[in-house]
Amino acid sequence: MANREPKWIDLDTKDPEHNLRDWYVMATVIEGADSIQKIMAVTYLSQFEDLEGEFATRPVFTPDFQVGIIPYSSNLLEIYNDIAHRAKLDSVGDGQDLNVILATNTQANIDHFVKEGAQLSRLYQQNEKNLKRFDNDRDLFRKVNGCYRRDQTLIRNLAYLTDSLIAQPGE
Repeated sequence: MANREPKWIDLDTKDPEHNLRDWYVMATVIEGADSIQKIMAVTYLSQFEDLEGEFATRPVFTPDFQVGIIPYSSNLLEIYNDIAHRAKLDSVGDGQDLNVILATNTQANIDHFVKEGAQLSRLYQQNEKNLKRFDNDRDLFRKVNGCYRRDQTLIRNLAYLTDSLIAQPGE
């Protein structure tokens, strides 16, 4: 039986227009991440909760700063801001009460993203589970905070490795 697992892809070369990344954010909003804090929290949790999983060793959105108790990814924030700027997300300007204006092809776009997105697709599907798992935002944020505290050294090391200026001092 052939391995049907999608291959990991280089998002910079396979998704130059950011369509897959856009749909990752929009599909996560459709699943219930109705604030930028919640997008960041659930994305973090879905990558780092299980340190035995692939997300912990190959995170798509490495957190590199923190707002309150929520770890943020500059990369994910840049994608969110780009989508919001192009008016694909309807919000109150401060990243609260997010929603996606549904179009007739919304589900087809999500289906395409899930099929082609590889690591983003896996992350989105884990987000879907985590968004359904918590009764309220406080429980989600509490879990994220506990997970982040546990992983602070790991996160610092990941941030260190992704910053080429820090990783290669003296050049």
